[in-house]
Amino acid sequence: DVDVLRLDLSDCGLHELPSSIMRLTNLTALDLRDNDLSVLPVELGLLTALESIALDGNPLSETYELLRQPPHGDMAAVHFLNVSSISLDLSERGFAELPQLLMRHTENLVELNLAKNRLKYLPYVFTELAELQE
Repeated sequence: DVDVLRLDLSDCGLHELPSSIMRLTNLTALDLRDNDLSVLPVELGLLTALESIALDGNPLSETYELLRQPPHGDMAAVHFLNVSSISLDLSERGFAELPQLLMRHTENLVELNLAKNRLKYLPYVFTELAELQE
């Protein structure tokens, strides 16, 4: 068991996530901003202590569709990554609207960053995010 709680791999030019990260079972925060990640491995779900993940600045346009495929079925990205509380950074993703798949299991979010997207409106589900502060 490795006791790393926070890991900042932002702006490292990563094309894929190193498999050794999956051994960091106590990891609570993972910063992967500004890399070249196009997919997230399903093994990321093994990081059960993960509370926060920053993914902005990566070409992850297919991420949410990938999470709908086996073995995870129709699980939300947030639920899959065990980021059902605290914070989620989805800035600079080019979203014109938020995927409905994403908006499940988010009722405990405290922080949600949607900066630099093309959103014209926020879904009604935002009225149910009682814990959202930022």
